[in-house]
Amino acid sequence: RISYVNIINNRFVCGARHLHITSRLSLSLSLSHTLPQSTSAHKRKSSFEWLCCSAPEPIRTMAQESDVLLTTLITGSGVFVLLLVLLEILRRVFPRQYQYRHLLSTYYPLITDPNGKRIWAPPVQPTHIPLSWIPATYSVKDADIARHISIDAVVLIRFLRSLAYVYLALSVLTLTTLCTAYATGPHKNLDETDPLFTSGVLIITMSNVQRGGPQLWATWIVEVVIMVVMYGFGYRDYERFTWYARKSKATRSARNFAALVSEIPEELACEEGVRMVLERVYEKEQIVKVFVYVRRNALDRAKIQWANVLRAKERAMWSMVNKLDGERPVHECPKRRCCGACGGVGEEEKKMVDSIKYYAEEQERLRVEIQRAQEKCRVRDAKARVGNVITTVKEKEDGSDAHYDDEHEEYMHEMVENVHHDDDGGGGGALDGSAGEWNSRCAVVVFRTMHAAAMARQTQLWKHPDEFVIEAAPEPKEIRWHKLGIPSSRSAPGKVITFLLCVGITLLWSPVSIAIAALSNLEALTQIEALSWLRPILSWPSWILGIIQGVLPPLLINILSVLISLLFRLIITRGRHFSQGQVEDTLRNYYFVFLVFGHFLYVLISGSILSQLSAILSDVTQFITLLARAVPASSIYFCNYIFFGCFISFPQLLSQWIRIFQRGWVSYGLMFFPRTERDYRRLDSGMSSMFLYFKFYSVPLLIHLIAMVYSSVAPLINVFAFLYFTIAYWTCKHNLCFTHYNAFSTGGYYYFGVYACMITSLFVKQVFMIVLFSVFGAPAQALLEAMFLVTSIIVTVVTFKRFGRLSRRSSIVTIMDSYGRTIGKEDEVAPRYVRQYEPPSLQPLPFVYDLSGVTEQQADMYGLDLNVGNSDQGVVGEVPLAPRL
Repeated sequence: RISYVNIINNRFVCGARHLHITSRLSLSLSLSHTLPQSTSAHKRKSSFEWLCCSAPEPIRTMAQESDVLLTTLITGSGVFVLLLVLLEILRRVFPRQYQYRHLLSTYYPLITDPNGKRIWAPPVQPTHIPLSWIPATYSVKDADIARHISIDAVVLIRFLRSLAYVYLALSVLTLTTLCTAYATGPHKNLDETDPLFTSGVLIITMSNVQRGGPQLWATWIVEVVIMVVMYGFGYRDYERFTWYARKSKATRSARNFAALVSEIPEELACEEGVRMVLERVYEKEQIVKVFVYVRRNALDRAKIQWANVLRAKERAMWSMVNKLDGERPVHECPKRRCCGACGGVGEEEKKMVDSIKYYAEEQERLRVEIQRAQEKCRVRDAKARVGNVITTVKEKEDGSDAHYDDEHEEYMHEMVENVHHDDDGGGGGALDGSAGEWNSRCAVVVFRTMHAAAMARQTQLWKHPDEFVIEAAPEPKEIRWHKLGIPSSRSAPGKVITFLLCVGITLLWSPVSIAIAALSNLEALTQIEALSWLRPILSWPSWILGIIQGVLPPLLINILSVLISLLFRLIITRGRHFSQGQVEDTLRNYYFVFLVFGHFLYVLISGSILSQLSAILSDVTQFITLLARAVPASSIYFCNYIFFGCFISFPQLLSQWIRIFQRGWVSYGLMFFPRTERDYRRLDSGMSSMFLYFKFYSVPLLIHLIAMVYSSVAPLINVFAFLYFTIAYWTCKHNLCFTHYNAFSTGGYYYFGVYACMITSLFVKQVFMIVLFSVFGAPAQALLEAMFLVTSIIVTVVTFKRFGRLSRRSSIVTIMDSYGRTIGKEDEVAPRYVRQYEPPSLQPLPFVYDLSGVTEQQADMYGLDLNVGNSDQGVVGEVPLAPRL
């Protein structure tokens, strides 16, 4: 009689082909003698027997694992070449997309950055010569990227380049030492029916090392070198980032002259109240302007409507010249309002009106109403004063707070009523400036000098730590103005809800991740009777099986993860984040945690359990040991995953065919057909033109975690990691310098979380190696690895202590040195910096240039006035683009 568990072990682990008939016969005999026949419950097939029912095909061998990896290499290389060919074709067909920064630098009127300078584009541009983008990308220096693009861009590029150097060094080290040591292991000489037998690529992994083998000392020595390399590169990169951050905070820019004040006490939530607190510490001349944000929905809607009317007028002018052959375009006058162009006809009887004349009059009407409403708002804001009453707070002897003047509280109530309800005695008009208006407890303070703003950002002014909080102000285009009015009482519940939702999504993703990862081991899946319908697939050609098991799982898991990132963004943007940089940083953190669980831990644990299922069921007490010994074999899947990223994902981002699809979907899916130059600029400046830092940080950080964990377990993975970070470096540098444009910079804010994630990866690697050394019978190496873990913690604390505060706050001495010997007028805040921090609803309408695409010759031919409806009043600056959705 053959025992049930032995049969399962022989069939499921060893895969002996000669046991097919014998095992089934012996199994039936065994069950017939041992199971009681009287109970109906035992007449049915047990769940254990149903799960582990024998199948005629053995599980995949090590050689088949190598075949899958080889198929992935060949397929990925072919797709890589096809995507490069696609890039060469598309960049000739769509030059507006592939030379976007160069296009912005040639716009008329000029589009400028916050410093009033023309948008920078590299002097060496790609030509029509194939692969000319490579020398063009190589010609751009880090100093130019930091000076003209952003600190965020140069930090990301240095991050990818440093990791490429790290894994190049590790590849040379491990291939020459560990691969040779692991290849001498004894498991490759075992019988094929032995569970410890290894072959193929797994010969040069820890799977070929016996328990307590001498090769483990070579592994520990390489661990020492890896730790030293990571310490050196991490310290050097943080030091260089600190240098960039200090220089950035000592450069003339709008954000370096400003500070964001939040949680202002209600009685001080006005310009004079904020001034009064700051002037107790700083000279009166140092505070140039205080902008207390007041949300005005009616004004915001009116400005959006004005921009839409401007586009409609220019589209009508374009249609007259290019479609109607000089005939004036007409349309039906809207029902709800009439500008008088149709003779004042009511809703019952409508007439066709001249479109150009109608939209020109609407444009002028909205301009006048917006200007009047803005003046009313400014007058109303001027009334929001604390008067001549001193509102400073003093401490009573008993420790309670009291105002100097008891009448101040009644005055403040009157002031708040005036702020919210006073209409300045005027009529409502078509646009009431107070409609949809409510005050906030946040303000942007603009200082005269950079050192005054820097000292304010580093000073605790108020006696309560959760009130009158002063922090660095984001760039004007980075501020999420509508979030400034959210009270702090809603911040904590919002963070808790965001955390619970993201954790719930990550947990619910586990079945999807496990199911996709199981595709990489179809032979093991066919051992389950419920999935026996998959057995015919095993007879397909080997190259098809290689694609299904090697390419398909990473492809599916990456496509579905894009939907998760969109869902995370939808959740996180509902939070109380004052800047777009905070949104991207929070999104990167949550998405990275999701990737660690969904793409690494779930796959690692489920794959190891599936490969050792029979052995685990035979002896559950050895679960951890069996799981740890199966970990090196999982490196094949992660090699496929990394190779997919470097030869398919990043080349796809380089070719940008998805971005072209997005442009087409916006154009035709939303019924927006670009006709005028303003339409094309609106299309060019969509979300697809922004460089998504959260994605280009979180995914490489995951690859770094996987490669770092397996760097000394499966040395071949270092080569794939080196290829990944090399291609990622060239892709990101090319896109940042030529094809994408972000209107704001966080000044390197993302790097703090990136460094924390890198250190976390190092800690995970060391804990992982401690467990492996213990399982493989090497307690001395495990103890030494634990000592390295303590050393890593000490090095991390020292690095943060040395560079953390300096990189976040900079130094006053650095700022003072940027002035030179004296502080002159040229070192004071420029008027354009002050205007940029004015709330969007109160900013004047921009100066309007004709962007209909109609030339002056065509206008003279058809008697068309290109400046109809364009008033001379306005601010010369950026061309009004579509409001960002």
